[in-house]
Amino acid sequence: MGNPFGTLLQDARRDAGLSQDQLAARTGVSTQAVGSWETGRRAPRRDRVIDLADALGLETPALNRWLALLALDPVPEERVIPLVERRRELAALAAECRSYEWPCLVMDWNFEVIGWNEAANTLSELDFGTDLAEPGARQLLRMALSKHYRDRLLNWDEAIGVMIAMWKSEQQSITDPGSGALFFSRMMEYVFANHADQVERLMRLWQAPAANRQGIRGVLPIRWRSASGDVLSLHAVQTPWSDFDGSWALDWMPADGLTWEWFERERAARPLAPADEPSATADDLAGRSTWRQLLRESRRAVRLTRRQLAQRSGIAEDTIYAYESGRRAPTRERLLDLCGALELEGPRMNAILDAAGMEPEPSDWARILLGEDVRFAPRRLAAMVRDHAHTPAEVHEHIDAHPWPCLIVNGTCDIAVVNPAARRLLGIDLEAWPAGVERNLVSLVTSAPFRDRIENWAEVAARVVPRALIPYVTGSAGARDGYFDAVVHHVRERDGHTRNLAALFDAWRTNRQVSWSARLAFDVRWHTPGASLAFHAVIAPWNPFDPYWAIDLHPADAATWAWFA
Repeated sequence: MGNPFGTLLQDARRDAGLSQDQLAARTGVSTQAVGSWETGRRAPRRDRVIDLADALGLETPALNRWLALLALDPVPEERVIPLVERRRELAALAAECRSYEWPCLVMDWNFEVIGWNEAANTLSELDFGTDLAEPGARQLLRMALSKHYRDRLLNWDEAIGVMIAMWKSEQQSITDPGSGALFFSRMMEYVFANHADQVERLMRLWQAPAANRQGIRGVLPIRWRSASGDVLSLHAVQTPWSDFDGSWALDWMPADGLTWEWFERERAARPLAPADEPSATADDLAGRSTWRQLLRESRRAVRLTRRQLAQRSGIAEDTIYAYESGRRAPTRERLLDLCGALELEGPRMNAILDAAGMEPEPSDWARILLGEDVRFAPRRLAAMVRDHAHTPAEVHEHIDAHPWPCLIVNGTCDIAVVNPAARRLLGIDLEAWPAGVERNLVSLVTSAPFRDRIENWAEVAARVVPRALIPYVTGSAGARDGYFDAVVHHVRERDGHTRNLAALFDAWRTNRQVSWSARLAFDVRWHTPGASLAFHAVIAPWNPFDPYWAIDLHPADAATWAWFA
């Protein structure tokens, strides 16, 4: 076993019927290099191992076994690649979150806040970075149980019931928290020790039936009272942000004119911090800490000693101390062992790997999406959520209650469902149009009524229509989908010219960084007869399981809410 990689390489080369010269020619290296790898005199770089595997026709699992033998980062499995391509690192999510005018939180699977913005501080009337700095203090249940938040969240039971429903589905138990996940056990220990007067209330909620159906995106009306007594109305909308990491956005959108006026007054008194500057409100997970700091803080957050972590991970206590103190650097496999022993959620695990310069790892949430059974979600839960496809009628039932305009787009970028508020705004009933090319986003966005009503049309068009359609709009080589060819043909026939398609391409060219890879948020300025309306638009997956995207247009000021009222 002195040279296991070299032996495997030699066996694979011979099984493929190749000489060292032939393998060297296929991989662009010298014959001497191949020989030195097979004998163990030298070890290849990661990119060379991948080249060797490609030349020998190895599948991903075999390639990753080779990489592991050389203590090199694995490559993603084929089924993970789409999740990797849509991944947004936490630092990018936190930066985008800070640019929003409305309160926004970035959360992990456990409802722990891992990113926030100044508007969230304004609504909370505290600072997440300094007032909630204690490990675990940013978990939503712990926050909600504090007197500060209990006095403000007027529909407390309804909001907390959403979290409880999720934990119940994972078979976590408030009566036996020690049998559940490490995070849940530590959280409930804190609750019993510090909020004993609220335990009976939690027990009642735990025994109540779940109000929300799995698989429908989370939308919850929020009633909020500020310290000065103002009663605010918001819509809390939870959408996926990075399925690979298991991170979500929780947008708290003002739900009426009075609430926007309150924010405008508060904003005038407390200006937003520059979105591109790290500040005291930026979470340490978002790129300001080393992997050693993050590892040490993660261990302390679940109140484990190094000895206890050593027992859980099988890694010696002295070795863990050497990692945390910087005297030694672990392999990726060792770091994953420690993250697993700490039961870290995907965002924190991958923040540690990112900080260490290592490849990220699919979160447990990503593994659920891939059909795997994971430690905190029984297979029945994963199958129940994953296998239920929502019909347009079910989606209609959900979004028709939204007072803001909402359009649902399917996998071919056709508008599948439109709610009453969107029909009123657009002035047309898109669902009355024939299904197919007329309802496609390219057709809608390039239409004269749409262009005439949007003041910032180029910006909106570049964001609403995915850049993946550029080859069809421009007639570039490589466009292979007959349906999108038909969409472009329809637009040309409708307009009698290519000017609108050329304008769409110019909009893409001007806004090069736009992508539907995770979610998008941007402003829309809309003109109607006698009124100018403003919206904060958010495009996000309807949920991780159905092939739908939601385009929400949230009114961005009091005048716009007044128009809808």
